[in-house]
Order: sequence, then C-alpha cells, then structure tokens
Amino acid sequence: MPSLADPAAKAVLDGLFARPVKRLTLENGLTVLHVADQSTKLISAQVWVKTGSIHEGPFTGAGLSHYLEHMLFKGTEKRAGSTISEEVQAAGGNINAYTTFDRTVYHIDGPSESIDIFMDVLSDICFHSTLPAKEVIKERDVILREIDMGLDDPDRRVSRTAFETAFLTHPYRHPVIGHRKIFEAVTEDDLRRYHQERYTPNNAVLVLAGDVTGERVQDLSEKYFGDVPMRRLETPYIPEEPTQLSRRENHAIGDYNIVRGILAFPIPSLWDQNAPSLDVLANILGSGESSILWQRIREQEKLVHYIDVHCWNPGTSGLFWISYCCLPDKQDKVEERILSTLEATANDGIAPALLAKAVRQSIVAEVNSRKTMSGQAARLGISEVIVGEAEYARTYFKRLENVTPESTAELIRQHLLTERYTQASLGPASNGPNIRTTTKTNKDSPGFEEIPLANDNTLLLQRNESLPKIHCKAVALGGALYEDTGQRGISELLSTLLAKDTKKRAALEVANTVESIGGSFGGFGGNNTFGLSIEVLKSDQAIALEILGDGLLEPTFDINSFETECESQIAELRESEDEIANYGGRCLRKRFFGKHPYSVGTNGIADDLATLCPDDLRNHWQRLLCPGNVVFSVSGDFDRQHIIEQSQAISEKIKGPAFDKADITFTGPAETGRIHEPLDREQAVVFQAYPDMGILHPSRPASIVLGELLNGMSSNLFNEVREKRSMAYYVGANRVTGIDTGMFYLYAGTTPNQMEDVLQQFDIEMNRLSTGKIHEDEISRAKARLKTGKRMQQQTAGNRTLEAALNKLYGLPVNEFLEYDQQIDAVNAKCVQAVLQESIMIAEPLKLTVQKAS
Repeated sequence: MPSLADPAAKAVLDGLFARPVKRLTLENGLTVLHVADQSTKLISAQVWVKTGSIHEGPFTGAGLSHYLEHMLFKGTEKRAGSTISEEVQAAGGNINAYTTFDRTVYHIDGPSESIDIFMDVLSDICFHSTLPAKEVIKERDVILREIDMGLDDPDRRVSRTAFETAFLTHPYRHPVIGHRKIFEAVTEDDLRRYHQERYTPNNAVLVLAGDVTGERVQDLSEKYFGDVPMRRLETPYIPEEPTQLSRRENHAIGDYNIVRGILAFPIPSLWDQNAPSLDVLANILGSGESSILWQRIREQEKLVHYIDVHCWNPGTSGLFWISYCCLPDKQDKVEERILSTLEATANDGIAPALLAKAVRQSIVAEVNSRKTMSGQAARLGISEVIVGEAEYARTYFKRLENVTPESTAELIRQHLLTERYTQASLGPASNGPNIRTTTKTNKDSPGFEEIPLANDNTLLLQRNESLPKIHCKAVALGGALYEDTGQRGISELLSTLLAKDTKKRAALEVANTVESIGGSFGGFGGNNTFGLSIEVLKSDQAIALEILGDGLLEPTFDINSFETECESQIAELRESEDEIANYGGRCLRKRFFGKHPYSVGTNGIADDLATLCPDDLRNHWQRLLCPGNVVFSVSGDFDRQHIIEQSQAISEKIKGPAFDKADITFTGPAETGRIHEPLDREQAVVFQAYPDMGILHPSRPASIVLGELLNGMSSNLFNEVREKRSMAYYVGANRVTGIDTGMFYLYAGTTPNQMEDVLQQFDIEMNRLSTGKIHEDEISRAKARLKTGKRMQQQTAGNRTLEAALNKLYGLPVNEFLEYDQQIDAVNAKCVQAVLQESIMIAEPLKLTVQKAS
C-alpha cells in the first residue's frame, strides 16, 4: 500500500502510537485508561458508562439513558444539583455529557491542577446521584421540548426517517431521546431501577488524558472510585437485525425549501476484516471536493448543493451512508446518478492515487483526533468501550496495509450494488419523489513573532512542535462593511472561490493536490474579515504555501465554479431558513441593524447573490487584496526561513493602492419593542436584543464576562428559566460582533404559551445584573470558565493563527491572548454593571418571537 509504505506517513503513525497508554482495573471492576501529555496544563477526565438507548430492554424507545444523563446533574448525596456545575466551573472546568445508542459519557475538561475536584465530581454524579422526585418531573418537560426540537430540525428528521426504515428490529431504529408517548410513561422508579442496574463500576471506563502522572492517576482512581461497590450486571437482550433483502423507501414531506436525502446501505460489523477499508471507500466516494461523487454529481452535473459519504459502524451492524441536499425537481435524478456512479466506479476501478489519498487522509484524521486532551481521551474511550481494545488504532492501520484499488472496488460490488439499501428523504409536499420500482512536548504555546513583509503586509509566526503539522492563514479585512448594496454575501462567495480555480490549477486539481497529502484547504469569512487557510503535515510545507499564494494572487473565477458555488450559497440560505433558531436569528439582525451592513449575515441575501457575475467577484477581490490589508499567520512545526521567503514572495505581488478602511456609523437599533415573525414549527424561539460595544472598546473584557454570566448550566439565567421553571430547553446569550459596534442578545427555545414568561425572566435577569446584584461566586465561576476556555481554544493551531491575525488587522496587540487571564481577572461586578449601564442597556430592547402564525 503506497501511503503506508511511505516512510513519512509511517513515521507519523509510529510517533502517535509511541505514547504509551496505561491501563489498570480496580477491584470493583472499573477500567482506568490514562495517556500522559504534558504539552499544556490541561486534563480531560471522562467516565464512559457502557449503556445507551440499545440497552434499555423492555423500555426500548423510551429514552431512559438520555433521561438519566440529564438527571445525574440534579443532585447527589453530598451535592445539590445547582452546585455541581458551579463547583466544576469555579475550578476552571467545563462539564457536560452525551448519550448515544451504546454509551453515555460524562466529561470534564479543565486545568490539570483541578483534577481532584473533577474526579470527585464525576464519581459522585455517576454513582451517588439521588434523582430528586421534583427534578424528575421538571426534567421530563425539558426533554419533551427537546423531542419537539428534534422534530423541527430537518437534518434530524431525515436521519430518523432513515434509521427507522433501515432497521426493522434492532433498537437502532428508535431515536436515542425516545418516542414522546413511550417517554411520557417513564416513572421515577423506572429511572432508579435503570440507574441501579446499569451504572456499576464494572460497566464503566474512566479515561484520563493530559498533564497527570500514572502514579497520581492510580491514587486518585482508588480514592474517588475505589469504594463504589461492584454489582451484578445483566446483559440486556438486543435483537439481531435480519438481513435486508430488498430496497426500502420512506419519503417524508413538510414545509421545507429543499430536499435532504439519504441512501443507506447495510454493512458488516466493526470486527469485520474490511471495516477499515469501508471507511477508506467512503472517503474516496464522498469526502472532500476531489471525491468521486462530489465531482461527478455536484461539480460536473450540478445536481446537488452538497453530497457526503461516511461509514457509520458502531459495532454489530452499521450503515454506509450517502447524504445530499438538492432542489426538489432534481431528487429523482440525483439518486439515479448516485447509483450509476457507484456502478461505473466498480467497473472502471479506483485510481491508485485516490486510494493513496484516502489512506493519507485517514492518517491525518488520526493526528487531528489527538489535537486536544479531550480528543485524546475520546479516542481511547471509543476504542475501549466500542471495540474492547484501547489501542485499536494500531490494528486499524495495520489492516489498511493490504488494501488495494481492486479490493476497494470489490467492496462496492459486495455492499453497494446489491439492491439492498434504504432511500429516505425530507422535502416539500408539492415536489415529493417518484416511487421507483428499480510524541514531542512543549509547554504553553509561545507568542507570535511579527515580521514585516513587502507592501506593508505582515507575517506572524508561532513555533509549536506538539504535532507534526503546520497551519497557515492569510486574512484580510472584508465582510459586511465592504459589501455594496445589491451584493450582500459577495465576501463569503469570494473566500470560497479563492480556494478553487487558479491560473496554475483548476479547482479539481487544487482539491486533488491538497487531499492527496491529507491536507485541508478552504476559504472563510466573517462580519469583518475573510481569508484562506491551509493545514498539512510538516513535510508538505512548500506545496501548502504555493497553493495558498496561488489562491490569493491568481484566482480565475471560473464560470462553472462560480455558478456552482453561488447556487450552493443560495441553497445554504434556504436551508438555514428551515431551522427555526437560524431563521429567527436572521430576522433579528435585519430588524435590529436596519440599513447598516451588519443587518445581513455572512451568507448574504439570495436575491443579491443571484445577480452576481464573475466580474463582480474579480472587482471585489481587487478592492480588498491591497497592500496593508493582508496578514499571514502560521503556527506549527515549520521551516522558519522557508516560510519567510515564500510569504515575502507572495506579499511582493500584492499590488495596487493602499487599503481604504470602511467607516460606517451605527446610530442605534432600527427597531425596538415587540415584533413577531411567523414560522410553522412546533416550538417557539424568543430573542431580546441590545446595542453592544465593538471589538476595540476598552471595556471589552467586562463585556466578555457579562456574556459568560448569562451562559452555561451554572448561570442564574439557566437556573431560573430552565431548571426552576422548565420554560425552555436551551437559553443563553450571544452577540453579533463588529469592530466599532454590535448586537448583544438573549435567546431561548421554548413553547408558544411560555414566550411571555421567558421574556419576563430576561428582563428580570438583565435588571439584576445592571443594578450590580452579582454574587462574587458567580462572577468567579464565569472568569474561571473563560480562562479555561481560552486555554482550551489555544490547543489548536487554527484558532491561534486566526486570533493573532485578527488582532493585527484590528490594531490590537498580536499576542493579546498572553494577557487574557489578567484582563479577565481584572473584571469585577462593578465593571459588568458599568458595561450594561453605559454601553448595552442604553435603548429599549428589541423583543422578537418566532412561532406558528395564530
């Protein structure tokens, strides 16, 4: 296999697997896995309980596992429910949990010096929860709203349609959250019995990754988990799914703008010898812009806005999953072309280069999974709990050594051309489908070195050798403030097209070149900036800078790529309007900002995009890519001199007049008071918006703390609205961030009959904060969360390079992140109060609600 025979690729894998995984088993049967990583002072502590929705036995379809996951945050024998997240966040940690078909995972990420607290809390909630009767009732209402949210989410709905059709007897056919009617019948006793039967140390795995020694892991595991008694564990009966014998179809309809479709093919278990090869096949067919289905069906035939392939294989049986979005009148043709393309690929064979690219991408994915402590812990947990082997990754790549183009093409014949598959879709009622009869370490990341380049541009360099990768960004001011009326969304489209066709390479060749080395390359945009980013293994530094430079300097704005990407961006706008929270957010911006450019999100306006032509993109590019407006930002294990030379060569070619910064004043909200927007959905969303300070405001740290005070499970807003009164499933605060202005808003997902009550609680909470009634412990928790969040954000090179580049463009200190903790620590209750009184609560708020028309 060429890719695994490549010494560089093999060295990468050998380096990853060199870090030892320590395993021990306590006397009570608890498995403990630990991988040490001293590259930063963080720890991820996770408890993986081997129980999920498929293990609920006579309660299958009730969502017991998910219900119990919620309840374990409601109180223990020694902690009140409200203090659990408060204690973790006061120690700088973030606590959360999730439930899937086959596991429930409780995880805390935070500073390694707080590991004692994290271990104590995880043991306490998992094995000593009291499941208070009042909370059982309140949380039932919360989950009922979450079930309604799932019904309103079109992506979840189409997935649910596919699962309930592809599986006839296996519990995979039931949603993890459960069916409403079955869920409503669950009693407190049912929850207690399930917890007693399934939450035993001999049915759980403790995983720790980060800055802690093996000796300390053993001591802490015994201290906090060793006294939990082992109990009898009964294995629930899980019916085996019978072999699918023919095609199945299930096409749901509703008030939607586009069609979301899925083709799902049954595949063998994770233990099958070909399981890794099926992952590679999925990559070849539909992962990335150079993949076969993307090129054939999106780029060449322009039948879809999006198409993706992945292998879902949780254990005993799985699905080879092809998903797409298209216009309603193209659905039948899309499914026909997917099947014919699969057949043609099997007959024509798979090019060795495609296979080599896919294997290399698998290697890069393995590297990426280990970027963070949380990712390393999750990788261990999945291998241990799902496969039963903590170091399964070694076996996985060993199996790929013998994969050939011929054996991969044969998998198409064996599993995808059998007439045994499921077709599922969700689309508008008027256009339903036709039914057819056919191991290095370094401590906290250093600051960026600032190097001036030709034409008043800048290069920022940060060496970080924790992984054998480099991440490069080229960032410039742009976005909404620089878009003319009638051209909203052009900056986002420009950033996409800069990563496509150049004078040297067509879009497909660009994609092939990047994906063949396991890299990633693309454009990005925001309210105030746009740019390009590329990430590769360190051995591919030269080609990465070459491709980045070509995209910036020599885009051709090919008409075919332009039409495809413009149509795709329009489709994304339509898709976002199907989801109630996104729809409400768009309406809020428009109502609040009025004629100001921030009134429109980065994707723009569909009608504006439909009138654009390639010359408009070329003119916009020439306007923004000017001397003084480009910052190159690089982090990773790079060759410094070569980076400087290539960046300088690119910068020398950026010609033209100096960049002219926009100066647009925002005088205040265009609309205030109550506004209602109708949308036919089961749930309702509410927003309450205020003016906000910009990025450059000296009181910005206090504003950041304010936002954190209104977010998270330990926030007073969350406790009042969700926990005490069960008014909403989700509630929090967010902002539209501008350079000199912005919008700060509260939001909640609720029911139509509770909208007024939620808005009333918004007023109460904002008035409390603005009058300075802020408890010292809540502001302390908020600051601890923010500081840990920054530390965790800084784990990835992509985040580091972007923050440094934005700071340079905005005129802030490039290495401001090094002073972040001090800035946040300096904020007190009076600072937050002043921000509210002087910069935010200075006008009547805009209160916008979205629900069914009455």
